[in-house]
Amino acid sequence: QTAYVHFMRMLNKQPQKPVMRLSLDAPIVNRAFLPYLEDNFEIVSNPDDVTYIKRNWSLSPFSTIFYKYSDTQYGHNSTFLGSVYQELVDKNIDTSAFALKDVTIEPAKMFLKSYGLKETDEFVVLHIREVGFVDGEHHLFRNSNPLDYVEAIEWLLSQGLKVVRIGHSNMTSLPEMNGLIDLTSVERPGEVDIYLCARAKFYYGTASGPFSLSLNFGIKILLTNANFYGISHPNTLMQMLPYYDASQKRNLSVTEIEGLGLSGIESSKPFLNQGLEAQFHKSEAHVRSVKEMIEFIDGGDICRLNKDMKIKTGRHDLLTCFTSDSLDLYQGTS
Repeated sequence: QTAYVHFMRMLNKQPQKPVMRLSLDAPIVNRAFLPYLEDNFEIVSNPDDVTYIKRNWSLSPFSTIFYKYSDTQYGHNSTFLGSVYQELVDKNIDTSAFALKDVTIEPAKMFLKSYGLKETDEFVVLHIREVGFVDGEHHLFRNSNPLDYVEAIEWLLSQGLKVVRIGHSNMTSLPEMNGLIDLTSVERPGEVDIYLCARAKFYYGTASGPFSLSLNFGIKILLTNANFYGISHPNTLMQMLPYYDASQKRNLSVTEIEGLGLSGIESSKPFLNQGLEAQFHKSEAHVRSVKEMIEFIDGGDICRLNKDMKIKTGRHDLLTCFTSDSLDLYQGTS
């Protein structure tokens, strides 16, 4: 939502900062993000003003959740960057919503130094979403088993990269590996996660808050088990979550998913109602995807294969690139 407001202001579509009411005891997941909120919102914290705005918020003419930019560009804020990306490029507007601030950098560097991460180290930030933090029915297909990623992590470490895992203390423990820094059970300043998401060689993981941070700091993304087919992000290599149709004994293609009206849906229930079963990728596919991510960063074969797919299918609207497994879904060969 903050990135959406930023881009609306850059495009001169939102002349004033929207007002955000924020009481001192407001439950904010990461208070270290406040400086970035203040750049984009008029923060109101006076108790009387907070109470007044709370009573009248429904009168606001502006929503940060859903947008209508034009008659053809509208929807959830998560689709906004993809919708206006080419316009940002054409107008020479930075497509990264945020830039790291010193107030974030200094405490993060100080903390990470004690874990052996130097400023010159190349690292991947890893976040595999699991239950135990924010849980709902619509999160069912957004969670993955981190143990399926051990071999992929080992391969990244073998390439001289460090892997820094973030998340919460209820997450599954991973085996100790030289070069893996697992912070999931570590109390840390809020600045640390922001810094890692904004400085990584790439973000590797599922769709969640850290993914949005990296995306809007302009970091390249390897999105794993992505359970939505209708969102197009720049700088992203996407490994889509296949859906198996038992009646046809095969995974459905992207075109078939779109035909069922499920393209932009993350909730599990509509897929289950159609008798579709999520087919979470296993170790071999994850190893393949991290290798392809290095190709993606270097402009290698996976980029050529994606270009060929977009020409073949006429999908020139897609900003996202896809792993080889997901290209099969686009070409209907899975």
